This record gives sequence, C-alpha cells and structure tokens, in this order.
Amino acid sequence: MKKIPKWFWGLLAPLGVIIVLLIISIVNTPSSPATSWDYVFHAPRDKDCDKFLRTSGDAGWRVVYARRVQSKGGGEMKYEFLLEKAK
Repeated sequence: MKKIPKWFWGLLAPLGVIIVLLIISIVNTPSSPATSWDYVFHAPRDKDCDKFLRTSGDAGWRVVYARRVQSKGGGEMKYEFLLEKAK
C-alpha cells in the first residue's frame, strides 16, 4: 500500500475546516418571515401629483402601478396610482 504524502494532509485539514464552517453558516441562517403589505389606490389631480408622490414616498409608500385615465364623457385626465407599504 502506498503512503499518503504529508502535503496532502496539510491541504485536506484546512479544506475540511472550511467545509464545516460553511455547513454551520447555512444551518444557522435564520429564515426571514414573509413581508405583509398594505395597499392604497389614489387618483390625485394632475396639479397635485408631484406633492402627492413626495408626501407618499416620505411616508414609506411606493408606487406599484400607475396609469393615465380620462373621466367619463371626455372629462379631466388623471393618473391613478396603486401604492404599497410594508406593514
């Protein structure tokens, strides 16, 4: 039977330590709970849009969806916003 060289053991020991540390870090990683969200729908007037978005953003809301709509009968154009915020 052939003798295993000493350099092999010198390489294998640190590699084993690294593998054990990786396994420990994977096992001990806490899983994050699912985030719950609040949703709000707003349709501010065009002249108030900038102020509305800044105020909402400062309060922690973010835009999920936006679209441009016109009132029935060809009336005023508005943006409709769907906003979300983590609970």
